[in-house]
Amino acid sequence: MTATFYDDLRELALTPSEFGYEKCIGQLLMEKLTPLVDQIETDPLGNMYALRQGKLPGTVGLVAHQDKVMKSTILAYPSCATPTSSLFTLVNGEYCKPEDVACAGGIIYALRFDEEHDHVRGKLDDTLGLSLIIDMLRTTSPENSHSILAVLTVGEEQGLHGATYAVKNNYIGQRYTPDVLFVLEASPAPLASGIILKKNCGVLPLERICMNPQVPKPGPLTSGKYIPFVDALTQLAKQHDLTMTPQDDLSTSDARVFARRTNIPTIMLSIPVQNMHDAMETSAKADIEQLRTLLRIYLTHESLT
Repeated sequence: MTATFYDDLRELALTPSEFGYEKCIGQLLMEKLTPLVDQIETDPLGNMYALRQGKLPGTVGLVAHQDKVMKSTILAYPSCATPTSSLFTLVNGEYCKPEDVACAGGIIYALRFDEEHDHVRGKLDDTLGLSLIIDMLRTTSPENSHSILAVLTVGEEQGLHGATYAVKNNYIGQRYTPDVLFVLEASPAPLASGIILKKNCGVLPLERICMNPQVPKPGPLTSGKYIPFVDALTQLAKQHDLTMTPQDDLSTSDARVFARRTNIPTIMLSIPVQNMHDAMETSAKADIEQLRTLLRIYLTHESLT
Protein backbone atom coordinates (compact mmCIF):
# COMPACT_ATOMS: atom_id res chain seq x y z
CA MET A 1 0.00 0.00 0.00
CA THR A 2 1.42 3.39 -0.99
CA ALA A 3 2.06 5.75 1.91
CA THR A 4 0.17 9.02 1.93
CA PHE A 5 1.35 12.50 2.85
CA TYR A 6 -0.09 12.15 6.34
CA ASP A 7 1.45 8.71 6.81
CA ASP A 8 4.85 10.24 6.06
CA LEU A 9 4.14 13.18 8.34
CA ARG A 10 3.34 10.91 11.28
CA GLU A 11 6.35 8.65 10.71
CA LEU A 12 8.78 11.56 10.36
CA ALA A 13 7.34 13.37 13.40
CA LEU A 14 7.82 10.28 15.56
CA THR A 15 11.45 9.81 14.46
CA PRO A 16 14.28 11.33 16.58
CA SER A 17 16.08 14.21 14.88
CA GLU A 18 17.45 16.71 17.37
CA PHE A 19 20.37 18.82 16.16
CA GLY A 20 23.43 16.58 16.02
CA TYR A 21 21.29 13.43 16.20
CA GLU A 22 19.74 13.34 12.74
CA LYS A 23 21.03 9.85 11.91
CA CYS A 24 17.71 8.05 12.41
CA ILE A 25 15.64 10.45 10.35
CA GLY A 26 18.38 10.54 7.71
CA GLN A 27 18.14 6.77 7.31
CA LEU A 28 14.36 6.98 7.01
CA LEU A 29 14.54 9.77 4.42
CA MET A 30 17.09 7.81 2.39
CA GLU A 31 14.71 4.83 2.31
CA LYS A 32 11.77 6.96 1.24
CA LEU A 33 13.56 9.07 -1.37
CA THR A 34 15.78 6.52 -3.13
CA PRO A 35 12.96 4.87 -5.15
CA LEU A 36 11.62 8.29 -6.18
CA VAL A 37 14.76 9.95 -7.59
CA ASP A 38 17.50 9.40 -10.16
CA GLN A 39 20.42 10.16 -7.85
CA ILE A 40 20.93 10.80 -4.16
CA GLU A 41 23.92 11.60 -1.97
CA THR A 42 24.76 12.72 1.55
CA ASP A 43 27.59 15.11 2.37
CA PRO A 44 29.96 14.59 5.36
CA LEU A 45 27.80 16.75 7.63
CA GLY A 46 24.62 14.80 6.88
CA ASN A 47 22.85 17.09 4.37
CA MET A 48 21.03 15.07 1.71
CA TYR A 49 20.70 15.96 -1.99
CA ALA A 50 18.26 14.03 -4.20
CA LEU A 51 17.65 14.83 -7.87
CA ARG A 52 14.86 13.69 -10.15
CA GLN A 53 15.11 14.70 -13.78
CA GLY A 54 11.91 15.99 -15.37
CA LYS A 55 10.86 16.56 -18.98
CA LEU A 56 9.89 20.22 -18.48
CA PRO A 57 12.80 22.70 -18.64
CA GLY A 58 14.45 23.96 -15.49
CA THR A 59 15.08 22.67 -11.97
CA VAL A 60 13.19 23.55 -8.81
CA GLY A 61 15.04 23.15 -5.50
CA LEU A 62 12.87 22.14 -2.54
CA VAL A 63 14.56 22.65 0.84
CA ALA A 64 13.58 21.38 4.30
CA HIS A 65 15.56 20.71 7.45
CA GLN A 66 15.83 17.34 9.14
CA ASP A 67 16.33 18.49 12.73
CA LYS A 68 13.68 19.37 15.29
CA VAL A 69 13.67 21.62 18.35
CA MET A 70 13.12 19.64 21.53
CA LYS A 71 12.74 21.25 24.95
CA SER A 72 13.52 18.01 26.74
CA THR A 73 17.09 17.10 27.63
CA ILE A 74 18.61 14.32 25.57
CA LEU A 75 19.39 11.63 28.13
CA ALA A 76 21.22 9.39 25.69
CA TYR A 77 21.89 9.14 22.01
CA PRO A 78 18.37 8.57 20.67
CA SER A 79 17.95 5.21 19.04
CA CYS A 80 15.21 5.04 16.45
CA ALA A 81 12.00 5.62 18.35
CA THR A 82 9.78 2.86 19.70
CA PRO A 83 6.02 3.19 20.25
CA THR A 84 4.79 3.69 23.79
CA SER A 85 2.84 0.80 25.29
CA SER A 86 0.48 2.65 27.63
CA LEU A 87 -3.17 3.15 26.69
CA PHE A 88 -2.68 6.92 26.63
CA THR A 89 0.37 9.16 26.97
CA LEU A 90 0.14 12.67 28.35
CA VAL A 91 2.04 15.14 26.12
CA ASN A 92 1.88 18.79 27.20
CA GLY A 93 -1.43 18.19 28.88
CA GLU A 94 -2.95 16.30 25.95
CA TYR A 95 -3.84 12.61 25.97
CA CYS A 96 -2.44 10.82 22.93
CA LYS A 97 -3.09 7.28 21.72
CA PRO A 98 -0.16 4.82 21.54
CA GLU A 99 0.02 5.05 17.73
CA ASP A 100 0.46 8.83 18.02
CA VAL A 101 3.44 8.70 20.39
CA ALA A 102 6.97 7.32 20.38
CA CYS A 103 9.88 7.61 22.79
CA ALA A 104 13.65 7.67 22.36
CA GLY A 105 16.48 8.90 24.54
CA GLY A 106 14.08 10.09 27.22
CA ILE A 107 12.17 12.30 24.75
CA ILE A 108 8.50 11.93 23.84
CA TYR A 109 7.52 12.54 20.21
CA ALA A 110 3.89 13.00 19.21
CA LEU A 111 1.78 13.56 16.11
CA ARG A 112 -1.99 13.32 16.23
CA PHE A 113 -4.90 14.42 14.10
CA ASP A 114 -7.50 16.63 15.77
CA GLU A 115 -10.51 15.60 13.70
CA GLU A 116 -12.88 17.87 15.63
CA HIS A 117 -11.00 21.02 14.60
CA ASP A 118 -9.41 19.58 11.41
CA HIS A 119 -5.92 20.29 12.75
CA VAL A 120 -2.65 18.40 12.90
CA ARG A 121 -0.85 18.55 16.26
CA GLY A 122 2.70 17.47 17.16
CA LYS A 123 6.23 17.99 15.85
CA LEU A 124 5.60 19.84 12.58
CA ASP A 125 8.84 21.87 12.25
CA ASP A 126 10.12 20.77 9.79
CA THR A 127 8.43 17.43 9.27
CA LEU A 128 5.86 19.39 7.24
CA GLY A 129 8.56 20.49 4.79
CA LEU A 130 10.11 17.01 4.56
CA SER A 131 6.71 15.41 3.95
CA LEU A 132 5.85 17.96 1.27
CA ILE A 133 9.04 17.13 -0.64
CA ILE A 134 8.36 13.38 -0.53
CA ASP A 135 4.76 14.06 -1.55
CA MET A 136 5.79 16.12 -4.59
CA LEU A 137 8.19 13.43 -5.77
CA ARG A 138 5.55 10.74 -5.27
CA THR A 139 2.52 12.51 -6.77
CA THR A 140 4.08 14.23 -9.79
CA SER A 141 5.50 12.45 -12.81
CA PRO A 142 8.86 13.27 -14.41
CA GLU A 143 7.02 13.10 -17.73
CA ASN A 144 5.12 16.34 -17.04
CA SER A 145 7.13 18.16 -14.38
CA HIS A 146 10.31 20.17 -14.01
CA SER A 147 13.37 18.54 -12.52
CA ILE A 148 13.24 18.49 -8.70
CA LEU A 149 16.25 18.86 -6.43
CA ALA A 150 15.49 17.94 -2.82
CA VAL A 151 17.87 19.53 -0.32
CA LEU A 152 17.44 18.18 3.22
CA THR A 153 19.68 20.03 5.63
CA VAL A 154 20.86 19.28 9.16
CA GLY A 155 21.55 21.64 12.04
CA GLU A 156 19.11 24.37 11.01
CA GLU A 157 17.72 24.98 14.48
CA GLN A 158 21.09 25.62 16.11
CA GLY A 159 22.71 28.04 13.70
CA LEU A 160 21.96 27.06 10.08
CA HIS A 161 24.96 24.73 10.11
CA GLY A 162 23.80 22.46 7.29
CA ALA A 163 22.93 25.20 4.82
CA THR A 164 26.17 27.03 5.58
CA TYR A 165 28.17 23.83 4.99
CA ALA A 166 26.32 23.15 1.72
CA VAL A 167 27.24 26.57 0.35
CA LYS A 168 30.81 26.81 1.68
CA ASN A 169 31.62 23.38 0.26
CA ASN A 170 30.02 24.13 -3.12
CA TYR A 171 27.19 21.61 -2.97
CA ILE A 172 24.62 24.36 -3.53
CA GLY A 173 25.68 27.03 -5.99
CA GLN A 174 28.19 24.98 -7.96
CA ARG A 175 27.57 21.22 -7.79
CA TYR A 176 23.81 21.78 -7.79
CA THR A 177 22.43 24.92 -9.45
CA PRO A 178 18.62 24.89 -9.47
CA ASP A 179 16.81 27.80 -11.13
CA VAL A 180 15.05 28.62 -7.86
CA LEU A 181 15.06 27.40 -4.26
CA PHE A 182 11.83 27.06 -2.31
CA VAL A 183 12.51 26.65 1.40
CA LEU A 184 9.51 24.81 2.89
CA GLU A 185 8.94 25.68 6.52
CA ALA A 186 6.53 26.03 9.40
CA SER A 187 6.07 29.64 10.50
CA PRO A 188 4.94 31.00 13.89
CA ALA A 189 1.82 32.79 12.65
CA PRO A 190 -1.16 31.90 14.85
CA LEU A 191 -3.44 34.52 13.25
CA ALA A 192 -2.57 33.75 9.62
CA SER A 193 -4.17 31.24 7.27
CA GLY A 194 -3.32 29.79 3.90
CA ILE A 195 0.24 29.97 2.51
CA ILE A 196 2.85 32.46 3.71
CA LEU A 197 5.30 33.49 0.98
CA LYS A 198 8.43 35.03 2.47
CA LYS A 199 10.61 37.09 0.15
CA ASN A 200 13.70 39.26 0.65
CA CYS A 201 15.23 36.32 2.48
CA GLY A 202 18.59 38.07 2.82
CA VAL A 203 17.25 41.42 3.97
CA LEU A 204 18.91 41.36 7.42
CA PRO A 205 22.65 40.85 7.99
CA LEU A 206 23.01 37.14 8.66
CA GLU A 207 25.79 37.44 11.23
CA ARG A 208 23.65 39.65 13.47
CA ILE A 209 21.16 36.91 14.24
CA CYS A 210 22.87 33.64 13.32
CA MET A 211 24.43 31.61 16.13
CA ASN A 212 26.88 29.88 13.81
CA PRO A 213 30.31 31.57 14.05
CA GLN A 214 31.40 29.88 10.81
CA VAL A 215 29.02 31.94 8.66
CA PRO A 216 31.14 34.07 6.30
CA LYS A 217 30.84 37.84 5.96
CA PRO A 218 27.85 39.14 3.96
CA GLY A 219 28.02 38.75 0.22
CA PRO A 220 25.89 40.32 -2.51
CA LEU A 221 22.14 39.78 -2.23
CA THR A 222 20.17 38.18 -5.04
CA SER A 223 16.89 39.66 -3.84
CA GLY A 224 15.71 41.10 -7.17
CA LYS A 225 16.17 37.79 -9.00
CA TYR A 226 13.35 36.12 -7.10
CA ILE A 227 10.67 38.58 -8.28
CA PRO A 228 9.62 36.68 -11.48
CA PHE A 229 9.18 33.51 -9.41
CA VAL A 230 7.07 35.35 -6.82
CA ASP A 231 4.94 36.74 -9.64
CA ALA A 232 4.45 33.25 -11.10
CA LEU A 233 3.45 31.78 -7.74
CA THR A 234 1.10 34.68 -7.04
CA GLN A 235 -0.60 34.27 -10.41
CA LEU A 236 -1.05 30.52 -9.97
CA ALA A 237 -2.43 30.97 -6.45
CA LYS A 238 -4.92 33.52 -7.73
CA GLN A 239 -6.02 31.34 -10.64
CA HIS A 240 -6.70 28.40 -8.31
CA ASP A 241 -8.30 30.38 -5.45
CA LEU A 242 -5.48 29.71 -3.00
CA THR A 243 -4.85 32.10 -0.13
CA MET A 244 -1.24 33.35 -0.13
CA THR A 245 0.17 36.19 1.98
CA PRO A 246 3.53 37.76 0.94
CA GLN A 247 5.86 38.97 3.69
CA ASP A 248 9.46 40.09 4.00
CA ASP A 249 11.44 37.30 5.61
CA LEU A 250 12.82 38.38 8.98
CA SER A 251 13.33 34.86 10.34
CA THR A 252 16.45 32.80 10.86
CA SER A 253 16.19 30.00 8.36
CA ASP A 254 18.12 28.18 5.66
CA ALA A 255 16.58 30.63 3.18
CA ARG A 256 18.75 33.39 4.60
CA VAL A 257 21.96 31.47 3.89
CA PHE A 258 21.03 30.51 0.34
CA ALA A 259 19.78 34.01 -0.50
CA ARG A 260 22.96 35.70 0.73
CA ARG A 261 25.57 33.13 -0.26
CA THR A 262 24.49 31.99 -3.72
CA ASN A 263 23.16 33.50 -6.92
CA ILE A 264 20.06 31.31 -6.75
CA PRO A 265 16.71 33.10 -6.24
CA THR A 266 15.41 31.92 -2.87
CA ILE A 267 11.87 32.07 -1.51
CA MET A 268 10.35 30.62 1.65
CA LEU A 269 6.94 28.98 1.39
CA SER A 270 5.55 28.27 4.83
CA ILE A 271 2.50 27.01 6.66
CA PRO A 272 1.18 28.93 9.69
CA VAL A 273 1.78 27.09 12.96
CA GLN A 274 0.59 27.75 16.48
CA ASN A 275 2.72 26.85 19.52
CA MET A 276 5.90 26.93 17.43
CA HIS A 277 8.76 24.86 18.90
CA ASP A 278 6.42 23.31 21.45
CA ALA A 279 5.83 19.56 21.70
CA MET A 280 2.35 20.03 20.22
CA GLU A 281 2.75 22.46 17.34
CA THR A 282 -0.57 22.95 15.56
CA SER A 283 -1.46 23.55 11.92
CA ALA A 284 -4.76 23.57 10.05
CA LYS A 285 -5.14 20.82 7.47
CA ALA A 286 -6.69 23.36 5.10
CA ASP A 287 -3.46 25.38 5.10
CA ILE A 288 -1.34 22.28 4.50
CA GLU A 289 -3.56 21.26 1.59
CA GLN A 290 -3.24 24.70 0.00
CA LEU A 291 0.56 24.49 -0.10
CA ARG A 292 0.42 20.92 -1.40
CA THR A 293 -1.83 22.14 -4.21
CA LEU A 294 0.31 25.16 -5.09
CA LEU A 295 3.54 23.15 -5.24
CA ARG A 296 1.99 20.46 -7.41
CA ILE A 297 0.58 23.06 -9.83
CA TYR A 298 3.87 24.96 -10.01
CA LEU A 299 6.01 21.87 -10.57
CA THR A 300 3.84 20.78 -13.49
CA HIS A 301 3.31 24.27 -14.97
CA GLU A 302 4.99 24.76 -18.34
CA SER A 303 7.13 27.69 -17.18
CA LEU A 304 8.94 28.50 -13.94
CA THR A 305 8.37 32.27 -14.33
